Amino acid sequence: MSIKVAAYTLITGASKGIGMALANECASRGRNLVLIALPGEGLTELAGKIRKQFNVDVIVLETDLATENAGNFVFEWCMNEGIEIDFLINNAGFGTLGTLDKSDLSVHRSMMRLHMDTPYVLIRKFLPELARHPNAYILNVASQAAFFPIPHKATYGATKVFLLHLSCALQWELKESNIKVSALSPSGVMTTPEVRARITSAGFWSKMAALEPEDVARLSIDGTMRGKRHIVPGFVNKITHFLSRVFPMWLSMSMAAKRFSREPEPLKPEKQKV
Repeated sequence: MSIKVAAYTLITGASKGIGMALANECASRGRNLVLIALPGEGLTELAGKIRKQFNVDVIVLETDLATENAGNFVFEWCMNEGIEIDFLINNAGFGTLGTLDKSDLSVHRSMMRLHMDTPYVLIRKFLPELARHPNAYILNVASQAAFFPIPHKATYGATKVFLLHLSCALQWELKESNIKVSALSPSGVMTTPEVRARITSAGFWSKMAALEPEDVARLSIDGTMRGKRHIVPGFVNKITHFLSRVFPMWLSMSMAAKRFSREPEPLKPEKQKV
């Protein structure tokens, strides 16, 4: 076992989109990184670029976090490598589109493991390690899909509710400790050309709410460092969050159903890691 002296920020789903932006943002602040993503996603190349640009240490782990026991595997790997984690970012995820009766059960089960099981295990396993540091942080990437039920994205929204509620409750439990816990609830983020096309097709409001991943990353790290419980980036998205608490559920669901019923088919799940 090799011993790493400095602490590291662990980011899941770090190869693209919000995850890549978070990696660059953390590195720009001098933080060493553990980046995790699927094999074949260009993670090694990204790590090389970050090392060269920001002069920080970057460790790479290529694995599928949607498998059973993925959280235990990552934790044990970090322990065996002697890697100290003081910032845990659960970002990995993917989305699907369609009604539940026509969904692929295996894909939705993978989504549930990736969005709920793996983050939960990582949080629980790393809590004692985080407590050993003077200042430690947990950031869980939820979604505005957690604000109200989303027809055509039922499973996705339900998993994000889990992450949001878990984060807020844990923040309360740890409020007297050295560990700050935050949830991030972005709306559309311009991560890839395909995502841009989906956001554009969804209408004016979606385009107004969309943000660049670099802006989301900066706002989320700033908020987490300040101990903000729930981070909703962007003025339009803050309005959406407010309205979701004012509108009756049937109205919110009706508006969401209309929006997502006209989105194009999403990419294959394995290509949507964010």
